[in-house]
Amino acid sequence: PPDPQKHLRIHSVFVFADPRDWALDTQILIDVLRSDNGILGTTAKKSTQKQIPLHFSNPDILYAATHHLPRMGQGAFLASFLGAWNAVTDTTTSLEYKTIGKPSQTTFEFAEHRLRQHLPKTGREAELKKVYMIGDNPASDIQGGNTYVSPFGTACETILVRSGVYTDDDDQTPAYTPTTIKDNVWEAITWALEREGFPTRHPSLSGKGERKGVWAGMEWPPSRMEFEGREVDVSNSRMGERK
Repeated sequence: PPDPQKHLRIHSVFVFADPRDWALDTQILIDVLRSDNGILGTTAKKSTQKQIPLHFSNPDILYAATHHLPRMGQGAFLASFLGAWNAVTDTTTSLEYKTIGKPSQTTFEFAEHRLRQHLPKTGREAELKKVYMIGDNPASDIQGGNTYVSPFGTACETILVRSGVYTDDDDQTPAYTPTTIKDNVWEAITWALEREGFPTRHPSLSGKGERKGVWAGMEWPPSRMEFEGREVDVSNSRMGERK
């Protein structure tokens, strides 16, 4: 740029979601990371110059979507980007980055803090002694729950569901062993509640194959749920389904 001091400067990079154009985003990332103090269009004057911070929010290689096979996620993009980075820099410059999201300790700590903030609103005086991690991805959900070390000493049980990345259609063994495996989130929640001594009523199966019923006094599947003080439409969720 004619005047780098007046040009756009990037102070840090945070990858929030899966890029749609991997080639374009890889090029932009490399341009920014090799720039002079984050100023686009420049090149670092010294090889020892400190790299601007780079953060990734999700290490999942695969995730479940409407397609019948798992799709590649942000973790796959990171693997691809590392290959491009090493090729462009001739592996002489190591890439510094931080990844959060499941299965990182930081993410699970944040989740527990939010649970503890919400607990007084339930009207229950019981202390949070155990949490249940329900997920469809052994590499992120189950690994994260199994390895989580609570700063409060809270126990964590893991429930793997067959309604997403993991299906066990090919009788594959999960890379990380959960406490139990259920067909869907409905069965996982019911199992956890019954294990803790809460009464539940099992749903009936309608003629269309959709699960209907009452769970802990709530219509199931719910059409709306409250989240952070707002009502959220969850009528299209897959909580009671298995693909």
